[in-house]
Parts: sequence; C-alpha cells; structure tokens
Amino acid sequence: GPSLVCTSDTSFTLSGVPTGQTVSWSVSSNLQLVSSSAAGATVRAVSSSTSGSATLTATLSNGVEVAQEVWAGRPPKPSNIFLFPHTPCTNQKVLATVQSNHKNDSSVTFNWSGVIYTPLSSNNSTIEFTTAYPLPYNDRIRVTASNACGDSFQFVKTFSVNSCGGGEGPAPLPYSVNSDEPPLLYPNPAHDVLYVNTGLLIDNVNTQVWIRISDVNGDQIISNHTDQLLEEVDVGEMKNGIYFIKLSNNQTTVTDKFIIKH
Repeated sequence: GPSLVCTSDTSFTLSGVPTGQTVSWSVSSNLQLVSSSAAGATVRAVSSSTSGSATLTATLSNGVEVAQEVWAGRPPKPSNIFLFPHTPCTNQKVLATVQSNHKNDSSVTFNWSGVIYTPLSSNNSTIEFTTAYPLPYNDRIRVTASNACGDSFQFVKTFSVNSCGGGEGPAPLPYSVNSDEPPLLYPNPAHDVLYVNTGLLIDNVNTQVWIRISDVNGDQIISNHTDQLLEEVDVGEMKNGIYFIKLSNNQTTVTDKFIIKH
C-alpha cells in the first residue's frame, strides 16, 4: 500500500495468506480502521490535524504478524532554518536550507514567505534570496511543509542584516554566498563551527552522506555520516591550519579544503 494516509479511505492488500488462516487487523491510535478482510484493509487518518508515524498490522491466526509503517496526515512543523551566511550583509545573496524532521521528505514540499526567493532544490528545501540595501535591518523568513494531506504549522526565523561595508556600500565577508552555486562549506576560515551543506549530495536515492575530515598529513580527524541537509561540525578543538573534507554517497564524491583559524 501507499506510504501516506490522509482522511480519505486508503486501501492496503495482504497477499500470500496460507489457506485456512484468518486475519485480524489493528491500527495505531492516529488511524481509523474502516473495513478489513483476509485480503486487505481500508484505513484513514482520524482527523485533518493528524500528523505522525502510524502502523497497520495484520495478525494471522497462526500468530504471524505483518506490519507496515506509514505517515498519517500532514507533515510536522519544520524544526529549523539554516542561513549561509548566518548573519548576512546588506545587498548580499543568502542561502536558506530548511531542517525537517519528517521521515519521508520525498513526499513533502516546502513553501517559503517573507523574502523574494529562487528555489535551488526540487522540493524547495533550499532557496536563495538577496538582502535589501542600504540600511541594516531585522527580518523574518517563514516556511511550511506540505504533502497531499495538508500543510504543517509555520516555522519562523528572525535574523539580522548588517551594513558590513560602512558608508561605501556592502563589503561581503570572505565566506559570503556570491556565486550561482550554493556553498559546500561555511564559514571558511572556520573558528568554532563548520557548516557543511550535505544536502547537495542527498536525494531520494542517496539518503546518507559520509563526512571525512583529514589534516595535511593525511591523518583522519573526523569520520561520520548524516541524513541531514545541513551538518554542524564542531571544530573548536582542532588546531589552526589547513584541512581537507570529503563528502560521499553511493554515487558521488566531493572534496574541498578549509582553514581553521582561532
């Protein structure tokens, strides 16, 4: 059956049931069992406000259980918005990436407001916008998640825009986003935290990215994997110097270098 259940009737089939076996069906509390038989069941989300993982279980008379996990209802509220750079200058390109806690992001799209933006990903999980000029200001950016069942609650992030260039106009920071491609790393040089745009290597097929950081001698400093679109790496204990980073999934490898400067 499908991976998403809304308030309309959704059918699931059960195949391979041995002759003579009876089947009983049960569902988690956020699903309603509409009808059932030995061949399958029909369920729906209990209400339009439902949002969460759900389970549909078929139990045969011989004790064998077959369970399927689905998502019931609209997606959860996004958990954060990451900005590149974190505190932008006036008249500067900024990259915004949503952090979602939804288990099946392939069925979710994101809707932004508060800024005039350009989508950089198929589901709008990453966008680009340009800050205003010439005076510094505070602004808000908003995002909601949507699927076939409806919209999540809105996440709002407040951020400051600085006049980095004084009276002569903007002088963007060295790690500012000033290209048509989203950055892989930010900031560079890094001090305490390095943000890695792992979302560049995550899609519906490749859901995990390996992060490996080594020093100029080839000694590996960090090795881990993530399913997040933006990974925060603590570099506060690393010594000043040049380091190399390798990101890889099952199909692609990307390398870059960065500087630690405390």
